Parts: sequence; C-alpha cells; structure tokens
Amino acid sequence: MVSILTNIALIFLFILFGGVFAAAEMALVSLRESQVKKLSAKGKRGAAVARLSADPNLFLSSVQIGVTLAGFLSAAFGGAMLSGEMARLLRGIGLPAAISEPLALVLITVIISYFSIVIGELTAKRLAMQRAESFSLALAPIVSGIATVTRPLIWFLGVSTDVLVRALGGDPEASKQEVTDEEIRELVSGSRTLGYEERQIVD
Repeated sequence: MVSILTNIALIFLFILFGGVFAAAEMALVSLRESQVKKLSAKGKRGAAVARLSADPNLFLSSVQIGVTLAGFLSAAFGGAMLSGEMARLLRGIGLPAAISEPLALVLITVIISYFSIVIGELTAKRLAMQRAESFSLALAPIVSGIATVTRPLIWFLGVSTDVLVRALGGDPEASKQEVTDEEIRELVSGSRTLGYEERQIVD
C-alpha cells in the first residue's frame, strides 16, 4: 500500500512539474510590454522575465520541452508502476488476464491524462493568467535555467521546424505582421476606457 501511495505521489509531482511550465508560458505571454519593463527592474528574477520575453522562441521551446517531458514521465511511470495493480483489481472482478492487462494500462493512462489536463494545464494556466506578474517573477528563473541546459536541443528543434516549414511552402523567417494605423484606430474606437482627448491624439 505504501509503495502504491508513493508511486501516486510521484506521478502528481510529474504533473505539477508540467504545470509549472504551462503556467510560466501563460504568464509570460499574458504580460504587456509595460509590465515587462516594470518587472525588469526587480532584480535577477525580473531580468529573467525580460530576457525570456525578448526571445519568445527560446522560452516557448523550453516550455514545450518541460511540458512534454513531464507528460512522458507521468504516463510512462504510471503505466509501469500502477497498471499491474489495476490489472489485479480487474482480474478480481472476473476479467481474464488477456483483457485486464491492456485495459488496466488504458485506464491508468486515461486517469493520468485527466489529472494532467485539469491540474497541469487548465488550472495552472488560469491561475497564471490571473496573476501574470507574480507567476512570471516566480517561474521565469526556472524556465531560463531549462533554456540554458537544453539550448542544444532547442537549436536542433528550431532547425528541424524551419526545414519542415520550408518544405510545406512556408517562410521560417516570417515574423508577426505589424499592426496598421487603421487597426489601431479601430481598437481605440472600440475602447470604453479612453477619453475624448486620448482618442483625438491617436486619430
């Protein structure tokens, strides 16, 4: 019983590990430029926020590596350590071994996926979106550290992505389109928080 609880605890640790990266991603992409400038003055953590915000490809790749690694570890570890216990329970209700063993693996994977989505993705991202500044300061050093350690892997992934994008007819060097003056005016005209004088300045 103790070993089962220990294995479950480790799986939840892997899920939380993935949640850290999911939350970091949402927090950093939710920051406005003014918030990044303000946070950049808050010591080493703020500097890490500014550095990651200035290089979104780096931090998004780091986040993806962290989330993928956490998902792989939780699913692989859970399947290896808990599917045997689940198969034993299924055999106890009369299912033959030929059915209980693969079914146990599927059930364990589904259960882990459920908690990974709810805890490691949805909850983590919603909280990070609501508290973008505090989450960014807390998690940016972790993401920055992962980015440093995995830089060769990130480079390889970037090169592989560029090759595939080019093969599919895309432009790997293309950047986001600039916002036009007309689009800015439309955003301003739809805003209820700007006064008449502020609208006139933009127009």
